[in-house]
Amino acid sequence: MIYILLITILGIYLYLLLTNIGEEEKVKTNNLSKFFIIILLTVPLFFIYIPKSGIQDMGEYQRILDKNKNIREDITKIKKSIPKLEKKLQVDSGFYEGWIMLARSYSIIDNLNLSIGAYETAISLKSNNIAVLKEYLNVLKVDGGKRNKEKIINTYNKLFILDEKDTSMLLNKLHYSVKINDSELMIKTLNEIIDHPQIIDKDRYRKILTKITNN
Repeated sequence: MIYILLITILGIYLYLLLTNIGEEEKVKTNNLSKFFIIILLTVPLFFIYIPKSGIQDMGEYQRILDKNKNIREDITKIKKSIPKLEKKLQVDSGFYEGWIMLARSYSIIDNLNLSIGAYETAISLKSNNIAVLKEYLNVLKVDGGKRNKEKIINTYNKLFILDEKDTSMLLNKLHYSVKINDSELMIKTLNEIIDHPQIIDKDRYRKILTKITNN
């Protein structure tokens, strides 16, 4: 920023000095040479400084700062709204949308245990909402893939029953089995993938299954 200001000031001063009536005569050749030498030395510094200074990223930095500020404000609002929502659910425990809102609110403020409990209450009221089941599944994984293994597998099975054509659930379950290093679940899921009519490239999964069983 200093170099930008310096170049601007020098440019303006030189322009005014040379354009004012009668001033041309006052500017000696050696003074002009000094000005041009200063500019020639400053301009390269300017172009060296700009890439390293991060000035070009200032807009992105500001956008991130504004976004984080908005997130902090939203979290503050959510924290204030949770007690009101809990009181409402105490009166109306069958308020399905309310339990989902509470589960999401707890998830946002990183209280995963209470979020899981709220999701489970919502699912007990209505168990065929695929979007909510996927949200619940994600929270379970973040909370602990191995610790919540039984709940995660049951949720995968529910999702598969609700939409058998959605092969992504089987592939996600396979990825999950690899992540928690559960060979038994891996073998079972690979067999389910191979038997599924919608999956085309079965040879790749057969090779993986053969390799696992041989080991």
